[in-house]
Amino acid sequence: MLDGDKSIQYIRFRYDNQGDIGRIRRQQIFIKAIIHKVFGSKNLFKLPSIINIMSDSIKTDLSLSQLVSLGLQFTESFQIDNVHMATVP
Repeated sequence: MLDGDKSIQYIRFRYDNQGDIGRIRRQQIFIKAIIHKVFGSKNLFKLPSIINIMSDSIKTDLSLSQLVSLGLQFTESFQIDNVHMATVP
């Protein structure tokens, strides 16, 4: 498990034999892992508290109930299998 600093190091690292392509691949893997973690069935009911915690870093004119509603709508329609990531050479 990575903490915040280690996560940033992981997704920014590019000094291997793949360079920027490897960095992009790691970023895609990381994003998919976050999606699985946040939108997994165990965390669905934690969504309001997740939004509340994130609210310190987000500037919006939406109310907490509007954010929760949007999050729930997004979660219902969101399927990880519908997310396609690609790298353009």
